[in-house]
Amino acid sequence: MDALRAARAFARRDGRDFDRRVLISGFSQGGPATMMVGRALQQRIDPYFGLGALAPIAGPFDLTGFEADAADDKVERSSLYLAYFSTAWQRMYGLYDSPADAFRAPFDKTVESLLDGNHTGERIAAALPRTSKELFAEKFLQKMRNPTGDLRRKLKTMDNTCDWRPEVPVHLFHAKGDKDVFWTNSQHWLVS
Repeated sequence: MDALRAARAFARRDGRDFDRRVLISGFSQGGPATMMVGRALQQRIDPYFGLGALAPIAGPFDLTGFEADAADDKVERSSLYLAYFSTAWQRMYGLYDSPADAFRAPFDKTVESLLDGNHTGERIAAALPRTSKELFAEKFLQKMRNPTGDLRRKLKTMDNTCDWRPEVPVHLFHAKGDKDVFWTNSQHWLVS
């Protein structure tokens, strides 16, 4: 919403305006983001903007299941995805007390600094082992497989990005052969 408001202010400074109906699309983690922004627009969180259409693409709509699959190395590049998730959520919610609680040595000394926003995906992937089993402490993997308490509540919030009925056209895109975000995530969307 902040980006939409900033774009509107920028356009107005240039003497322009744009269609109030917002067309939203997002790929991967942008899929759930598409749905969250769409819900906010449909709820008229900003009276200027309205929802025009939605097109989420290959989103992890079942984030709880996605992270459990990554913990079990069922996802292509599972260690990369779970490292990204873990460090991001650590910064927001405090998933672990110290890196050694989540990561095996010697990665407990390096993973957080790799995922600081200054390293390319290729460099990060090259520095990580291929599997979550090699990267993460078993106790932490168990936590991802079977989240409880606050972690479970926060994950469930993300699992419910599709629990509303859009009043606009929706085109859901996903490839059945996707090795990163399984087709079942889109099926989760359909039944939410």
